Amino acid sequence: MQDFLRHIPVTNTNVSRSIVETLIKTRQEKLFTGVIYIKYSSDDAWLFTFLGGIQKKLYHLREQTMEADNSQSWKDMIDHPNTSVSILEFTEEALRSLRVACEAPILQMEQFSVPRDDLSDHVRKWSEEATPTILYVSGERTEKLYLIAGNSAPVIEELSWTGEKARFSVCDASFPVHFPPADYRVKRYVSDGKHMIWQEYELRFAFGPVMRIMINRFSELAGRILAERLCEQISQYTKDDRMNITVSVNGVANRHYFNSIEDAAHIYLKILRKFREEAGTAIGVRMADGLARETLFKQDERRRKLLQRYIFDQYVLDYGQGMVWR
Repeated sequence: MQDFLRHIPVTNTNVSRSIVETLIKTRQEKLFTGVIYIKYSSDDAWLFTFLGGIQKKLYHLREQTMEADNSQSWKDMIDHPNTSVSILEFTEEALRSLRVACEAPILQMEQFSVPRDDLSDHVRKWSEEATPTILYVSGERTEKLYLIAGNSAPVIEELSWTGEKARFSVCDASFPVHFPPADYRVKRYVSDGKHMIWQEYELRFAFGPVMRIMINRFSELAGRILAERLCEQISQYTKDDRMNITVSVNGVANRHYFNSIEDAAHIYLKILRKFREEAGTAIGVRMADGLARETLFKQDERRRKLLQRYIFDQYVLDYGQGMVWR
């Protein structure tokens, strides 16, 4: 991670503690979403993350480690003539991906130089493995970070930046084919998929397809007009509850930053309850429950167990009468 962050453009040099405190206060007042990266030696730095002006996390970065540190010790450590500050604006999605990269445990690191076409082969293999990967790729005009969840997850998230803004995008395992032909420096960080930060990540990718299938089945039963109306009602509900999640007949656009997997599961359960409430008025609650049950068991075993553990088991506790799940 230090390699990736070192290339963020520097916005202030030779800063004092008071200047840093002023920069932080100004960003809070401007409802800033992004990071403030404070570097005061070659292998020691601090990373502040903000969402809508609210400080979310503070990380202490050393040469080989990165750990959350919510103390105020950074104030005593940055009174150094070579302290520099980089300020980078993020979207909520980009900040969410950065959190995974910062907090996921690293079990192993490997680095090598590889031609573009060979990198494509590596990425395909890593995307199918059971262990997730945080991948840093650098080249003559390339500095990118990738989250590869493994287990054949269809989406890979990419972080880069242009000027003082982070750039977030999604791709699949074929992304290296879009690089210019060249050799690329690669650092692969092998992580632990059982860690809660990856569990939350996978839960997000599992919940979206479930909602899409349920809405499509509802559309088949009640018609597209009622399905679109259902999506509007759910989306208005999430908006009123300040969730950055939109539901349409084409699927779920989930840009929300969650503080924990428990927070995420709670919100997903609320959306599922709202689906039951609104769909039940058109097709009946028993049939709405049937859609939920049917959809869950169409998922592969890994994602089904994840959804059941964090969302559907609670759903059954809410509305379990007459429902058979096993």
